[in-house]
Amino acid sequence: FEPPPPSSLKEQQPSMVRARRWSVGLVLGALAAARPEGKPRLRRNLADVELVAEEPPVEEVAPVVEEPVAEVLVEEPAEVPAEVAVEEAAPVVVEESPAEEEVLPAAVEEAAEDAGVAVASEETPLDGGASSYETLAAEAEALVEKLKAALAEETQLLSALNEKLAALTGAPVVEVATEVAGPVAATPVVDAAALPEPTAENRLLRAATWNMAAINNNPFEYWVTYEGDEGADYLKLMDQVSTFLSEPGAGDVLASEVVTDAMVDELLQGMVELGLATPQDVDAVKAQWTTDLSQRHIVAEVLKDPTLGSKRLISMPDRVTNTIQLADGSAWNRPSVINCYRGGDLATLEAWWPQWEGFFFDTPLEVDAGEPKKVPAAMLTPISKAKYPEITDDEAAMSIPLSFVALAAFDAILVNVVNTAAAKAAVDWQGLRATMCAALNDRKNDRTAEILETPELYGGAMDVIFLQESSITFKELAESRTLGRDLYDVYAPSSLDPNRDQNSLILLKRGAWGPATDVTDKVRGVLADRMDGAPSPAGLGDICAYEAQRTLDGKTYILASFHGDTNGLATIPVVDAVHKYRKQQDDPRPLLFGLDANTHFSDATPTKLAYVGDFAAAVGAHKMDTCYGLDAAAYEYTTFNARTYLQPQLNKAVKAADKFTDVMVDRNPKDFILFYADDLKLAAPTLKDNTGDGTFEVDVMFPTLVFPSDHAISRAVLVDAGAADLGVAAAAAAAEGWPMRMLVVTAHAEVVGTGGCEAPRPAWEGRGDDDADESHRNAPTPPPLQRRLRTSRRGLDPGVVSPTRSGVHRRQHAGDHRVSEAR
Repeated sequence: FEPPPPSSLKEQQPSMVRARRWSVGLVLGALAAARPEGKPRLRRNLADVELVAEEPPVEEVAPVVEEPVAEVLVEEPAEVPAEVAVEEAAPVVVEESPAEEEVLPAAVEEAAEDAGVAVASEETPLDGGASSYETLAAEAEALVEKLKAALAEETQLLSALNEKLAALTGAPVVEVATEVAGPVAATPVVDAAALPEPTAENRLLRAATWNMAAINNNPFEYWVTYEGDEGADYLKLMDQVSTFLSEPGAGDVLASEVVTDAMVDELLQGMVELGLATPQDVDAVKAQWTTDLSQRHIVAEVLKDPTLGSKRLISMPDRVTNTIQLADGSAWNRPSVINCYRGGDLATLEAWWPQWEGFFFDTPLEVDAGEPKKVPAAMLTPISKAKYPEITDDEAAMSIPLSFVALAAFDAILVNVVNTAAAKAAVDWQGLRATMCAALNDRKNDRTAEILETPELYGGAMDVIFLQESSITFKELAESRTLGRDLYDVYAPSSLDPNRDQNSLILLKRGAWGPATDVTDKVRGVLADRMDGAPSPAGLGDICAYEAQRTLDGKTYILASFHGDTNGLATIPVVDAVHKYRKQQDDPRPLLFGLDANTHFSDATPTKLAYVGDFAAAVGAHKMDTCYGLDAAAYEYTTFNARTYLQPQLNKAVKAADKFTDVMVDRNPKDFILFYADDLKLAAPTLKDNTGDGTFEVDVMFPTLVFPSDHAISRAVLVDAGAADLGVAAAAAAAEGWPMRMLVVTAHAEVVGTGGCEAPRPAWEGRGDDDADESHRNAPTPPPLQRRLRTSRRGLDPGVVSPTRSGVHRRQHAGDHRVSEAR
């Protein structure tokens, strides 16, 4: 008996039939390991188990012949009635061969436990030699005969179940194979090849939407899920930074101890030489530094002073000089903790200062091709009192040199803080930052494209993908790779913003659509009319709208992608504008609209933050639906992130211990796909992905080092609203590769019933998981097959599909993998 490798156990899901046959194989394999020399060998043959006498070879043991693998065309069956369950035999104790030091894999030991077979160790010796072996062989043969009888009855039950499921989907009955040996790949209940040719009504339309997030130049700004040993060091570092900034104690020194008067004099003299400050400005800034800024404590009165933020004395110069994009496509980083600077060591203030000063004054840079080069100090801009009224008139007049000194103090303080924290945590913070920059900055666009190119998941598997917060660089990269060269046509709005990495894109599967027509400006025109003279709430590049004819059904669709403003207040006006544009067409067209709505669970500040309940109501008023329905109370989050203390806005920072409770944590339902209920309907539950491999990790903040966005991907499978039977649509989805287990369950619940629900509802909306939280204990019980798939199971890969609204959820409890649904 040769058990499968662990990778096989992870990739393949054993059914009850296979599990029982593995138990038979376990007995025979364990007996073979304990076989005394000269005794007959048990050959593994589940079709007709028998003792096969063989002469032992002189020098080597004859190999055990494996039987050919036959396919079982069934998914996980319903519970087998108690009257046909296999009788538990008395435990059989088998000794491991003392001559061989091999240990049976954990999967075999678990199978032994399930089968009631105990594999003895050195503490439980097997006495009796050959006679004990013969006794065990006889007992094993009797056990095998019992199992064979039970399996024969079980095969009949599986055939009956298969007939029922085939009847539900309208597909031909698939015969159940009668023999199995070894692991087999799970295959669908419905034979995809035997399905009738899909029609326009039951052929699925797959769509995904993803705010891929603009590149963040500060790898430390948000909490990042970081695995491995370096991940532990990351948490130590960030915990020490949080502790220091929350309770600095004696470390909260005066700013003059971090930035000296001589350093300030050097900066101001350089500004005068560049013509960026007058002698009068220098005198005024020096006076403010001497009497005010230098006498402030670095944490309580500088980093935590909200007025410095509201006056933009730090954030404005940081925005301009943090990471400067050059004309040749490269970047020039300021020597700072909060970017990907790699120009030198920042382990001490003494090492940092000459690099920082040299960055601003020594090297002229070409930012725009053909334009004169200039040093970064000359790129600083004044702060407008009209735009930021908190700044005083005097401060606004000298805002360039004043903000320059404030930025120097800020960077110096962070160098001091992070080096102090790193020393206490005994970690290399610059090494951690280099790893994070490589994943979240240097390779962000490449990793994003890799995810979208994943075969059978996004790479050619979607009919349309909506992207938000894309840069022109990413668009060009996509068009040069398989993503845009072979899989999708990449469409951007004609009115995009080349200097702002927040453009919306639409990717249309090649061959699935005809030529697309840009209607972005028309939609923006409708939006402008709606605003009645007020400024448009959507910036250039936020809206991308096209019309294209779908090859399959010949219908012309309106396709739109939109990135909402930070507070989400532009979302409803844009939805209204898209709806009005559609109404203006002579032939109202189907709509697919992927968007980052930037909506929030809380309605505490409706004038400042868009409440998701208002959004759902506005969508419903237009007779639209979303990929997550219209019940805002049932929505689940698609963002989960929070700021750390290593960024300019400390009033928004969250401690590591408060990542699940602090009100500043962004854990909200923001990403949706909209469509008209008269045109389309969901054929399966919408799936979320925050890993890049199609799964959703519960209670894990993102981005991570492998998933470079703070928004999850939402992917939906839709069918024409006129499709009469979702079971047929599910079968069509199986033929196209959509997760079969989920769809079979969906079809089962759709036709057979909803397991106690008072009114019909989609199968994936049923609650009743063993691991569900207390708020769902009184929820309707899902159908038997669905419930069984969602209960805890041992020994299976944690990524096994569970038919939940949120898609595939994974969780680990004390080493025991469990499938669970997260609220």
